[in-house]
Amino acid sequence: MKNSTVSVLTALLASGLACATGAPVQVDRFGQYTGENWPGKITSDQQLREEAAAEEVQLIRFDAFDPQRFDRYGGILDGQKFRATGFFRLEKVRERWWFITPEGNRFFLIGCDAPDFYEKGYATPLTQPDGTPRNVFLQLPEVPRNNTPFSAYSRPGMVNFLAANLQLKYGEDFREKALEINRRRLISWGFNSTPKWGWGTHIGLPFIEDMNFRKLSRFRNYLRNIDVYAPDFRENAEKEIVQQIARRRHEPLLLGYSTENESGLSFSMLDGIAAGKNSPMKRALIDFLWEELGEENVGKLFKVTGKFDRSSVARTPRPGIRIPRRQAAAFIRKTSQLYHRQLREIYRKHDPDHLWFGAGHCKHQAFEWIYEAIPYVDALLLHDYDIYAAWSTPIRKRLHELDKPYIIAEYSFVQARRGYPAFNGYVCVPDEKSRGTGYRYFTEQLAADPNCVGFGYFILYDQAVTRRSLPRGEAYNFGLVNQQDQPYHAMLEQVRIANEELPEIHAGRRQPFAANPADILGWKSTRLSRLQVLPGSRSPYIIGDAVMADEFYGGCPFRFKVNDAIATEFLQGRKHIFVSIGTIKADSYFADARATVHLWKKRRGSDLNRFFRLEYSFDNRQFTPLEMRFTLEQEMEHDRYSMTPAEPMPENCRYLRLSIGVTEPERAWMAAIADWRGIEKNKPLQISCISRK
Repeated sequence: MKNSTVSVLTALLASGLACATGAPVQVDRFGQYTGENWPGKITSDQQLREEAAAEEVQLIRFDAFDPQRFDRYGGILDGQKFRATGFFRLEKVRERWWFITPEGNRFFLIGCDAPDFYEKGYATPLTQPDGTPRNVFLQLPEVPRNNTPFSAYSRPGMVNFLAANLQLKYGEDFREKALEINRRRLISWGFNSTPKWGWGTHIGLPFIEDMNFRKLSRFRNYLRNIDVYAPDFRENAEKEIVQQIARRRHEPLLLGYSTENESGLSFSMLDGIAAGKNSPMKRALIDFLWEELGEENVGKLFKVTGKFDRSSVARTPRPGIRIPRRQAAAFIRKTSQLYHRQLREIYRKHDPDHLWFGAGHCKHQAFEWIYEAIPYVDALLLHDYDIYAAWSTPIRKRLHELDKPYIIAEYSFVQARRGYPAFNGYVCVPDEKSRGTGYRYFTEQLAADPNCVGFGYFILYDQAVTRRSLPRGEAYNFGLVNQQDQPYHAMLEQVRIANEELPEIHAGRRQPFAANPADILGWKSTRLSRLQVLPGSRSPYIIGDAVMADEFYGGCPFRFKVNDAIATEFLQGRKHIFVSIGTIKADSYFADARATVHLWKKRRGSDLNRFFRLEYSFDNRQFTPLEMRFTLEQEMEHDRYSMTPAEPMPENCRYLRLSIGVTEPERAWMAAIADWRGIEKNKPLQISCISRK
């Protein structure tokens, strides 16, 4: 253990491990939220050991895949044989894509990410960013006498409650025992692989090898973006790839390599790079724009007065630059091609036998970046945290056109309980069983797609309830198992059913599970039913949001916003669009209206009429915008404003429609509405658009 960690622990131990005066207790020594009790909550070391003994008996028979049904890699034994190469590969069989195992059998990837408790995301910081001890620990785990490299305090400045609990539960050699238990668990639950976040560790199941580059040039404000135009990019990338391949070149369990995570350009990132410090990518962008737009237009874009000098423009930061959409899209496509082509060539040169998947892709990347990756990867990795899989819909359509397989490498279903917050309105469900039902619906619907070759559930264990990083790192109930090493059995009942059915569904021999996603999410009582508007007046792009209420919205528990996951799709190149949250109708006429709205603090000082629009109508056909007055009520991450008409309401106004404006596709989340009321003329009644259930 390093000195910095020792000093922090010494300070905490000296204070009795108590929270600061006036601060609420959050977690006990097992990492459990203290503000709630539940059946099975850990109360002693002995309880952990008793649970270990009971589960070990249950898992005895799951030491390998059933040899009557599967080969040693999880491939399906059904009498069909395909070319065996000794490595995993992809093949289209009867118009459907499959993995083929090293022994020549069909394989549908059913995986769970991050099987090792030592994954950094399972730990939590001991101190605040300023170095002061955190006030969230009622008690910390004891420092083990045998402080192994994988114990609770083995990462400087962090504590891993999960590791502490596993050490108490399994004793000596707890890491090896925990990994073996997890291997048997996954087999017993119908999983056959560990696709992501192994970081070099695998547990005897097929896996994907992750790697983030350590020595390539990056951008300070966009650390996930590599400067592919750096002159040493290819040379340094190849050195690190060679090291990665040296570990796995002859490994038959390796499904393939994944390089970087959610890396790639978006339009807002490109604007930031253009406005920032000198870099090879900025210089390449200036050269590109010069060819596309000419000297005069590029000079105006970069706010140059006098003679345009490319070197001088590249060296000088100029805040507020916005690259024209068409040129930005073209540059992103060009850069993605350059990046993926070079990496593909390096992997093929040094390991022609294994597959390469590139990075996992998410909604924060431009579609142009993702589309240009498709020709170079063997299968595309997608991250889609949405029971409707809305964001990935246009990408999957493109994959069909190009006949390329894909893996949903990250998805999850969570519950806001036991100290955990909600994640988003499209994966947060009301109870533990619904987490399993969400899993079943999501996976079975997509497994029916001939281009889908599998899934990686994010993740095996819950994250720490006290956050994986500060100030706003993740802390979510993602896991199949909690941080006290207790499986979520009610969820896993549905997971087992789904995993058993997925290969048959993908083969076209079984129909996927049918359900109403809104019912799984509990929307009838907790989500969009709060929006009391005329039928058909709410845009389908409006969603409910309960995430980060305290951190971002001053405790406002629920808001409505535009679904930023699919904003680029429905904007279709338009720079500004209003999205209706709905229309309300008065029995008589409206005399006034008011709303409570939130806008991202970095747009403070903007004209809020661009982000929120109230319109009136006499007949519910023709609507006219009202000029609104906005009063700042509280400054925070998403400032709170009151919104009222700047002038008296028109006479005989019976209908009001409220909309959210989207000005930047990548930041459709900036604006949210918390409350909206219409006040009728000559009546005390206030028509509340948003009910208070």
